[in-house]
Amino acid sequence: METKSNPYSFAAGIGTGNPLVNILISIPYVDIDFGYGGFLYFKSANFYPYILIGIDLIFKQQIGNSLIVGGGFGIGSDWSQANLTAPGNTKPSPYERIGIATRLPISIEYKIIKNLSLGLKVCSTVGSTIFLTKPKIVFEGMRFKFFAIGFIRVFI
Repeated sequence: METKSNPYSFAAGIGTGNPLVNILISIPYVDIDFGYGGFLYFKSANFYPYILIGIDLIFKQQIGNSLIVGGGFGIGSDWSQANLTAPGNTKPSPYERIGIATRLPISIEYKIIKNLSLGLKVCSTVGSTIFLTKPKIVFEGMRFKFFAIGFIRVFI
């Protein structure tokens, strides 16, 4: 009797991209991403520290024995330093920026051995951002971002 492998299983992995460092945790139908940092304008001197958390509902389909593709939707949040400079001042503000967004992820994985895969996850987001200023919280506006992560994942 032949058994078919299931693309929905428990997995953990690490990746790099935008955000620079990523930890990925997968449970059936749900991917959880934790990310830190990135570079602005593809220049190594422009490191931009931020923290990203995303939770995605992913529907995967295994094609053949090795290829897994998936897509879905999710929510995410990121936290970073606001780069605001008041007129006549050279020091940036100490305010924090928080963004909350909806996510549309697409992933593709290739199983190189039974419990190990290499993959790429691309995620477009749209959402709002706020500044944590004192004494008020200020709405900054809407934004669109694009994240891409290359990863290696171990299935448990």
